[in-house]
Amino acid sequence: MQIWRLQVVTSGMNIAKYCLDNKVAAMGWCFYDDSRDALKKGRDKVKDFDSYSEWYKQWDDCGVDGSVDRLANKIKIGDLIWMYNKNDGFYYIGRCNSPYRFNTSEDAIKNDACNQVGVEWYKYADTSQGLVPGAIITSLIRGLTFCQIHKTGVESFSKYAFNMASNKEVFKDIEFKIDKENFFSMLSNDDCEDLLYLYLYSKYGYVCIPSSNKKGTKDYEYDMVDPKTGTHYYAQVKQQDSPLDASDYTDFVQRYKNKIYFLSTNREVINIQSLGEFGEIVDPEKVYEFALSDESQNLLSKSMKFWLNLLYTYQNKTVLSNSKGVMFDTDSPKNEQNMISESKISAYGNSKRYIDSSFNINDYVLYYKKGSGIIAVGKIISERKEISSKEEYYRNVEFIYPKQDEINTDISVSPSEIKTIAGHNFYFASTIKSPFVDQNTVEKVLNALKKKYERK
Repeated sequence: MQIWRLQVVTSGMNIAKYCLDNKVAAMGWCFYDDSRDALKKGRDKVKDFDSYSEWYKQWDDCGVDGSVDRLANKIKIGDLIWMYNKNDGFYYIGRCNSPYRFNTSEDAIKNDACNQVGVEWYKYADTSQGLVPGAIITSLIRGLTFCQIHKTGVESFSKYAFNMASNKEVFKDIEFKIDKENFFSMLSNDDCEDLLYLYLYSKYGYVCIPSSNKKGTKDYEYDMVDPKTGTHYYAQVKQQDSPLDASDYTDFVQRYKNKIYFLSTNREVINIQSLGEFGEIVDPEKVYEFALSDESQNLLSKSMKFWLNLLYTYQNKTVLSNSKGVMFDTDSPKNEQNMISESKISAYGNSKRYIDSSFNINDYVLYYKKGSGIIAVGKIISERKEISSKEEYYRNVEFIYPKQDEINTDISVSPSEIKTIAGHNFYFASTIKSPFVDQNTVEKVLNALKKKYERK
């Protein structure tokens, strides 16, 4: 399958409404405003791409535009197309459902939209919701009228988006790869800038000066200050497909004598040595690790959490065992003690949905203490129950290890040890730590926890 994006401004007009009303992806190059009778007459005889090519080259020596060629010859039935309609601020996703045709109707000519394929369009999300990946947003800002999107993760997300927008399960083979490349391809430019700041804030305590974040500051994204020393620091973030050249910022550094932190999510940062002590590269892997960690749980924006939850929700679907293991955050010392003393897992308010959707009888629950790790392992032995007066959902648990009266919440299997045991990373910044694990991993965690107790 191929994923495409369509620019809908042709000859100065926005034809998004035409495309939606007529259920097509369309574009121009039909000389809609030309008054020559011979040209008009020849246009009426165009029936397919070959006859269009013959007709077109009489009036333009350069030949057919590449976008028209791709629309006529490259797109396949079933391919997905993204379109942004600036008139209503929404992104639309569609599926090609009929082949190329040259439409010579008065309405098509008037809108400079004669070159067409049939499309089943659906409204997906507006610009304010943060639900469209950065890779798709940036592809629609400028460039060719019609072309493919080749970015990491775009195909999987587009299938997901079409299912959601159409309210149909058309695509069942959706699989998201969990890694930093996929994650960063989902983030918008603003998200990437915000995430770098949150990382630097968490690591160094820098405070961002809000008014410094403006489009006109080409040398930096924002100005930060260390509240302890008053020293200013700057950040530069790029998601481009070419290297980020630090030497382009030499004049800025010489003028202000302050450090710039560089984050490039797609390619390397080059010539950092030209800035001496005033240039520092931030490793994207460390920023990604931060986004997954406990320490980011109360810092990430809604859109960042949306992407992480989406990626890991699909990963969880691959753990098909009836006795899967689920890491569950105990949230606070009070809740932790309550769950242990009453042999249960419980959640309140919005989080209570996890008790319903993430667990089944015979699943393992791995009690996770924030900032420490797994402190106990139990088995789910009941269906979901409710205490409506507290807005609480809970399930009863039989503790496997340690026994209920032997649990020491100061003894745990740490996040780094959990990752080593499982052989992959986890999204720790959530009530449910994803992905779920299989029974073999649960046994390894149990053994690691037993060894911790034996040492005590």
